[in-house]
Amino acid sequence: MGKTVATRDENTIESEGPGGIERRVRPARRSVDSAPIAESLSTIAHELRTPLTTLRVSLELLSDWRDLPPDEVDELLARVERGTLWLESLTDNLAAWSAAEVDALTLRREPGPISDWLLSALLLVQPLLDRRDQGTILDCPTPVPWVDGDPVRLGQALVNLLINAGKYSVWGDRLVVQVTVDAGTVRVSVTDHGDGVRPEERQRIFWRRARGRAALQSGARGHGLGLDVVRGIAEAHGGAVGIDGVYGQGATFWFALPLLRGHSGESDEDSAG
Repeated sequence: MGKTVATRDENTIESEGPGGIERRVRPARRSVDSAPIAESLSTIAHELRTPLTTLRVSLELLSDWRDLPPDEVDELLARVERGTLWLESLTDNLAAWSAAEVDALTLRREPGPISDWLLSALLLVQPLLDRRDQGTILDCPTPVPWVDGDPVRLGQALVNLLINAGKYSVWGDRLVVQVTVDAGTVRVSVTDHGDGVRPEERQRIFWRRARGRAALQSGARGHGLGLDVVRGIAEAHGGAVGIDGVYGQGATFWFALPLLRGHSGESDEDSAG
C-alpha cells in the first residue's frame, strides 16, 4: 500500500508506491475573500437579533395575558406579527440573493393580472407600516395589465420597495404605489416623501449592501439586500429597475416588466404596434 508524503508545497501530493514516488498536483484552492462574507454574516446576525428579541419579550409578556388590558394584548400581538413578517422578509431576501449569486434564481412563471400579487403585497406589508402610522395609496389603470411572471417573486420585489420606502419616509406618510403602462412595459413604482437619494448614490443603490447616506445617518435597520433582490427579480423577468425624484423631496423606486400582449391593460396603439 502506498503512502502519502507531505511536501512544502501544499498543492503537491507525493504518493510512494511500487513504481516509485508519484507526484500529483492538487487543484488550486479558490481564493475567497472572507472579509465581505464575515461582514454579511455579521449584518444578518444583527438583523435577526432585533425581531427575535421583540418576539421573545412579547411572548413572555403574553404568557400572563389574562392580567393584561385588552389594548395591551392587541399591541403585543401586533409586535409579534411585525417581528414575524420581518423575519419572513429577511429569509426570502437571503434565499433570493443567494440563488441570484450563482445564477440559480428559479422563476415559476404564469400569465396573469398584476393584481394577483400586487394586492397581496400591500396587505402583507401594512402591519409593518402601521408601526409608523403609514399607509398606501394605489393608482392602477383599469383594466389591470397582465405580465408573464412569478407572482411570488414579483410580490417579494414590491414588498421590498414598500419596506424600504416606509423606513426612510416620514411618520404618517402615505406611500403612493403607481402602475403605468407604456410602450409594451408595465412599471410598478413606490413613492415616499422622505429625504430621497443623493444623485451620486443612485447608480449603486440597487446593488448588494449599498446603503445611502440617509440610511446611515438615520440608523434605520437594513441588511442591504432588499433593493439588490428587487433588481435581480426584475432582470430575471427581462425587466429593469430605477429611481426618480429630486433630492430633498422624496424618491420613487420602480421596477419595469414586459407587458403580456393580448391581455387587459394595453392600449389599442400598443396592441397594434
